Amino acid sequence: MGRSQGAAPAPRHLPPWLVAVLADDALVDERVRPTVVVTGGASGVGKATSELLSRSGFLVAVADRDEVGARAVADACGGFAVAVDAASESSIVAMFGRALDVLGGRLDAVAIAGSGSEAALAAPDDEVAAFVRLQAAVVLGTHLCIREAAKRMGRGGRICVVAGTAGDPRGSPAGAALAASNAGVEALTRVAAHTLAARGIAVNGVVHGPLVPRGSDQSPGAFGTPDGVAETIAWLLSPRAAQVSGAIITVDGGLGIDVLRASDDRAPR
Repeated sequence: MGRSQGAAPAPRHLPPWLVAVLADDALVDERVRPTVVVTGGASGVGKATSELLSRSGFLVAVADRDEVGARAVADACGGFAVAVDAASESSIVAMFGRALDVLGGRLDAVAIAGSGSEAALAAPDDEVAAFVRLQAAVVLGTHLCIREAAKRMGRGGRICVVAGTAGDPRGSPAGAALAASNAGVEALTRVAAHTLAARGIAVNGVVHGPLVPRGSDQSPGAFGTPDGVAETIAWLLSPRAAQVSGAIITVDGGLGIDVLRASDDRAPR
């Protein structure tokens, strides 16, 4: 793919990789190849996002608590694996420092696709401890990732947060904790978008419904797949979404509409 004839020059304040895209240059050129950190990249939505962004021309740093899984995804993507504990400030700071080193000193995009919520809910202990642990891993972990990413980004940087699971959390044993963490992450996403707008950094969120894992015999139907969610994340991190910031996009096949409809049906007349 070569440079378009007669294309207007891109504004000088844009990062080199975005200038190349707008000028129709090939993203595979290492000098302008965009860089991205994907947290939770060892499995699920994070893995699908890492793979899709790599195919789209990004140089990917796959961050996850599961170092073996992150390394496998990174090797398949031609990227790098970095360890991180989403509930630890020092671990998140160290991860972004390491990622910046392996990515050549530049950070163009971040996908916060893994918050550690599964691990936070896994240990069998009392309700209060589980609630506190979940908020630390999900809400505080997301805030710290946004903070550390923004420190290392220039104008034109883009951040996408997986801001929770769509649907009614009341059917879950951890429904209150999940609802609180989902709402907290959505609020953080909008606040960050407002705060970072002056620096030219866009922040958006994606909320998804239940997902059918790869290799499952179950038909996705309205539930969707990690690859489908990754498509939306990749779009939000691309120049095509240059006009979008502060948005929370729901990717749930209409599940949320059905939940609202069911609530309306139960309402007193």
